[in-house]
Amino acid sequence: MKNIKSAFIFITLITLLTFGFIQYKWQTFKATEKTAIEVKTTEDRLENIAGLWFDQYTEQFKDWLTPFSYKIKEARIDNIELLDQKNGYVQVDYAYLPFSSNEQLIFNHGGLMQSDDGWYKQQVVLKFEKTAKGYQAKEEMRPVNYQIQTDPNIMTEGKKPTQYAIEKDCDYTILDHKLWVTYDHGDNFTEVPIDYEKVTYDPNYSYGETVPEGSYIIKEDYTAFLYVDKGSLNLIYSHDQGKSWETTTIASNEHYYLRARFLSKTDNQFYVLFSTDKAMSAESHSLMKSTDGIHFESVNYQDPEQRVMTYAFFSDDDIGYVAYRNNDSRDNLSFYRTEDGGQTFTPITFELKEISFMGDSITPYIQVDRIYKEDGQIHLIVGQGENGDYGYNSAHYISNDGIHFTFLEEVDDRPALAG
Repeated sequence: MKNIKSAFIFITLITLLTFGFIQYKWQTFKATEKTAIEVKTTEDRLENIAGLWFDQYTEQFKDWLTPFSYKIKEARIDNIELLDQKNGYVQVDYAYLPFSSNEQLIFNHGGLMQSDDGWYKQQVVLKFEKTAKGYQAKEEMRPVNYQIQTDPNIMTEGKKPTQYAIEKDCDYTILDHKLWVTYDHGDNFTEVPIDYEKVTYDPNYSYGETVPEGSYIIKEDYTAFLYVDKGSLNLIYSHDQGKSWETTTIASNEHYYLRARFLSKTDNQFYVLFSTDKAMSAESHSLMKSTDGIHFESVNYQDPEQRVMTYAFFSDDDIGYVAYRNNDSRDNLSFYRTEDGGQTFTPITFELKEISFMGDSITPYIQVDRIYKEDGQIHLIVGQGENGDYGYNSAHYISNDGIHFTFLEEVDDRPALAG
């Protein structure tokens, strides 16, 4: 009996020590960075070196002592492309299969889900340099950053921007501290005569490098950007594809908060909805309307929620939508529709997309981040809220009547680099 008790105590002690050791390893785990890996080899072909680098980098995430927030089952290379032999740049397109449904894991590794089998795809450009024992990965960046860094038309002083980071026929970019627009997918650019920092202004940061989504319109017959100048909310606009520009003041008050600012143009109206004040988590908003895009007047606007707004958009005369920050799928979506120009609002709800992830069902998409109209349909990009950690994915919903929305697809909705 005494031997059995001693054996039980010994096994318990070993179990506790093992558990404590694993917990310690998990808590002290620090992933080796991509640029901290040296490939020890006599190989000189960069594509092969990139393959060896990949095996070495991903092996650390398969170890039994790797915490679930990093652990993967498998990893594979989909494609390796030599970009610059002389300077050692290689692009690696790869995919990984998570070990578990731990949501932090997707945040740590990034990537976009390829299909229902759970694999996530990712891309990286690496710069390898020769060392005494092989090659060292010295730099890592996204492919678009590599394009910006190495395109001679971008790097040569005095050249106009080229089509990098341009996703649509009508788009913008920021280069050399200037704002440019294009109407032909980047073949030609026109400078917007405005200090770009006034356009990218955000009261929460000292500077911005992207124009706030929803604060501008770029179309062949009308291009306009909202901007902030000494407490005033202004609009710079052009009706002739940038050949001439005019400015007008929407609202002037040196105490306005002006974090959120959204511009919409319908058949007969121009709408500007913007934040005027902030206190703790509360945020108040105002709505201005114009028939000519020059002279704006205040609207009897009834804010459905005085909280942080994520998007506002008017799809037709008097018909608009507002969305607010949301971090809980159990609550309503904090998404509203008006049919009387902002005087009254009706909450809009729809079934949230459930994702099957490693045997579990999760609902990551809970906050409307973008609203737009295309081909007569209303489109929503629904993100994960500020606490989301399901990679960089968002959900794309569409509606034919502007009221009932159905899920279309998952998308990677990271903003394209604008300069």
